[in-house]
Amino acid sequence: MRLYLALLLTPLFLSAMDLASIAQEPNLERRSQLSLEYATTTCTTLKDAYEKGDGGAWRKNLRDISDASDLSKDSLAASGKIARKDPRAFKRAELSLRQVLRRLEGFRDFVGAQDRAAVEEVRDHLEAIHDDLLKQIMARKPK
Repeated sequence: MRLYLALLLTPLFLSAMDLASIAQEPNLERRSQLSLEYATTTCTTLKDAYEKGDGGAWRKNLRDISDASDLSKDSLAASGKIARKDPRAFKRAELSLRQVLRRLEGFRDFVGAQDRAAVEEVRDHLEAIHDDLLKQIMARKPK
């Protein structure tokens, strides 16, 4: 019952948070996870803002998704952990980022042709972060 309640309240909690408050989280792995959860919930508001025709809001949401992904990457890098030796947080971030990428690709197909370039720019940035995470996880042991 508690797990169900926690899962139900998580989107409400994250919607009340912003990137500045997430950046204050002292636990770097938790900060990475929170920032990617924020990016996931922002994908929902992104589509809603686009449907309403609010150009400034959906472009701000795109920037927030990009900034949240950067915060996640920087938090994992600052943790000092090696992805090959302790991949748990890195793999969690990779899976979350893959989910955000899928949602952005769906959004890219939803928007008009004139707005696709902005979405593709953010998607390419996130894909570079995702590929970097995979390279860190799958890196060979140095000789």
